[in-house]
Amino acid sequence: MEVVSYIVAKLQGASDSDIKKAKENDKIKGIYIQPSYLATSFASLEEIRNALQDFKESGKFIVAYADQYTQGMYYLASVADKVIINPQGNISWHGLASQPVFFKDLLDKLGIDVQVFNRL
Repeated sequence: MEVVSYIVAKLQGASDSDIKKAKENDKIKGIYIQPSYLATSFASLEEIRNALQDFKESGKFIVAYADQYTQGMYYLASVADKVIINPQGNISWHGLASQPVFFKDLLDKLGIDVQVFNRL
């Protein structure tokens, strides 16, 4: 039986530049993601995910494990070769939401006229 050794980099606190360094480091064979409690914006998640995708294209592996996946954390983990969840864990997806904001009455009270320019 052959034993394969590898070095795993943990993503907690890592930035996209750290992931790029890991891609270029021959001693690092893969990345272990434990994204359950990574609190960040969707824009930051996309930057990290893009860096992970670039890392993966170098032929190195990515494994994700969590006790619970939120929608954002699963988005990040979806780049992995293998996504693992604790058998007693859960997935918490609530979807994206937006709420329109109406300023017309406020602008009228303040005496501000709105001018809209369309460059199409």
